[in-house]
Amino acid sequence: MDDAFAAMITEALAGGFRQPRRGGWSAERIVAHVARNQEELIGVAEAALRGETAEYGHEAATDPADLDRYVDRYGGGLRGLADRLAETVVALRTLCDGAGLQHLLRHEEDVHGPEHLAELLALRPSPKRSGRPGRAPSSDQP
Repeated sequence: MDDAFAAMITEALAGGFRQPRRGGWSAERIVAHVARNQEELIGVAEAALRGETAEYGHEAATDPADLDRYVDRYGGGLRGLADRLAETVVALRTLCDGAGLQHLLRHEEDVHGPEHLAELLALRPSPKRSGRPGRAPSSDQP
């Protein structure tokens, strides 16, 4: 798994995120959303394999109260969510590869995963700047 999902799992395990701006999602909610969305897609893939029609519902993966319950279900922190995300990514890829449903993965791997990885990375604290404001840091070189 060498992609946005792998990077998200690595970042989640590293922790150390700041709180989001008002109205934004925490790191836990972001990872919960992606894992929950993967579960929805697993359901769609399983239905397709059975020859059934399935509808994809994004609501459970976006409702803040549902996401908070999901976070609690996996231990209340990023480690449990990262583990769950890894499980869902592997399961969805295995299902889709085995059944010729790769099109279900394209949006996830090309758009959805990278989009939420960027949101997660935006919650990293800004690096500390050296020197005084308005001045470049001094250099020992002539």
